[in-house]
Amino acid sequence: VIMYNIVLYYTSSTGCTSRSLLLKAIEKHYGISEDKLELVHEYGRKPYFASHPDIHFSISHSGDIWGVVFSDNEVGLDMQYPNPSVAQEKIAKRYFHPDEYRAFLDGENFYYIWTRKEAVCKLFGYGIDARFPKINTYAQEFESFTFAVKTVMPISDNFPYYSIASGADFVYNSIKF
Repeated sequence: VIMYNIVLYYTSSTGCTSRSLLLKAIEKHYGISEDKLELVHEYGRKPYFASHPDIHFSISHSGDIWGVVFSDNEVGLDMQYPNPSVAQEKIAKRYFHPDEYRAFLDGENFYYIWTRKEAVCKLFGYGIDARFPKINTYAQEFESFTFAVKTVMPISDNFPYYSIASGADFVYNSIKF
């Protein structure tokens, strides 16, 4: 059985750019200074570090909280604070897989499903496109790829829902910095 280790770093994003927080987290986790990193953005690909392609990461933020997950393999992260003005029924009907939509109608929390979908899309490097409603996060397989996803419900009103997705089962640690 393959088991990945994943680390989630999170902090307040107030007054900071996502790039500066990412570089701070990399220095803390890997001991690599900013001057040794070149972040590359290519159309249709996840960002990566040219000098360290073995560093796999995914970033998310919601409200004033920012997070990044690091892994030895591809990984996806999504964080969402519940927003009472979101048209959950309309969004669920349009973007959820039929199995997810049924679960939503049966009482599953909207943000539980949404964060799982976004984390899986980030794992694969997809955006919210035509594939989004075809992904069934309960099946844990899409286009012959298998994945594992774990979702954490908020521990308080000051903390968002978050989901992490990976290509195999995993354990993770959360570190506030």
